Amino acid sequence: MRNSAADRTQNAARIREAMETLLSQEAASPGSLNVKALASLAGITRSALYSDHYSDLKDEFLRRATSLVGHGTQQNYGSEGQANRIRYLESKVRRQSEAAEEFQRFRTLAISRIAAQHEALLRCKQNHGDSAADQVDSPIEPPVILHPDWPTF
Repeated sequence: MRNSAADRTQNAARIREAMETLLSQEAASPGSLNVKALASLAGITRSALYSDHYSDLKDEFLRRATSLVGHGTQQNYGSEGQANRIRYLESKVRRQSEAAEEFQRFRTLAISRIAAQHEALLRCKQNHGDSAADQVDSPIEPPVILHPDWPTF
């Protein structure tokens, strides 16, 4: 069923009233200034706002809402929470930087110890000659252990 010209005029008046109500609220968050809220407050469907009859009102509302949010006339109620989040993230970055520096120190120490052990092994090998190297490379057979409960053949 199509709306008559009188119905469209009444709907346009309700849309303008809802628009002024939403835009004049001090506590309105930027996320609440949207087409869905406008349609709900005006008592019409959202698809009606996108129709040719009311699209100019919808566009005017969105333009005014964007300018309000862009100029910062509304209060930012999340600023304390955002400041706390920033402080938390900064401390987390600081802790991770300290951990990375500690890891770097550990890595440097480990590499220097491995290099020192390698040098010590090379000196030991030079001092004892090739015979010591032959003894190290020879396989050692594991001892045979007999258990009293095991059968002997």
